[in-house]
Amino acid sequence: MDLKADYKRLMEVLALKRAPIAVTYTNEAQPGDGKSRSACGAIWHAYQGNVVVVTPETSACPGGQWYLGLAKSPREGLEDFLVNIEHIFASLPCARSYLANSPAPPVGLAEQIVFAPLDQAELQPDLVIFAGHALVASRVLGLVAFDAGMPLKLSAFGATCHTAVGNPVMTGLPDISFIDVSSRKQAGFSDDELLITLPWRYYRSLVENLDRSICGTAKPDWSRERRRSS
Repeated sequence: MDLKADYKRLMEVLALKRAPIAVTYTNEAQPGDGKSRSACGAIWHAYQGNVVVVTPETSACPGGQWYLGLAKSPREGLEDFLVNIEHIFASLPCARSYLANSPAPPVGLAEQIVFAPLDQAELQPDLVIFAGHALVASRVLGLVAFDAGMPLKLSAFGATCHTAVGNPVMTGLPDISFIDVSSRKQAGFSDDELLITLPWRYYRSLVENLDRSICGTAKPDWSRERRRSS
């Protein structure tokens, strides 16, 4: 595993403006600044070049604490928070239904979650999150689909911490986050940015496919198609 070499190659080939973020669940004590942050704030802070450690004590958002798996159960009043504070859902039953029909969070998986720029990651990531516009998303997902052999199923809608972290941890599948409106207001993502999350095995597949897929550096052989058509 050479994450620094990966970082340089990915930045160059995919023309990324932001370094991919490594996300690792761990029970090994990691140094952190102790500041309270929402999950989306932690992701944004990592995109500014910082290593961020989120724990149950430093997780500032009740929704994020649950979606990341740092709380044993939804904080009392979570539905009210989603309905009457964030205005994500129209009613308490609507919020409860959404929570009940979503993948369960990774509760009890680990005591800490480390968000770090890929070139600064000291631990093997569980997830790697790419940020970028639609072309970046298309290329990242295309590199994964190159040898996946099946369509990619994406949840897309939901809290940023849910779609970008909680879902891919629990499903073991790539996911995409449109970065919910509340997160965009709290963090500093631009209007056209998306987050594309890959579990570790899919990330390794992406790296291996960089020179094999048209979504990486491979060039289409149109001359072969012309010969076949003539």
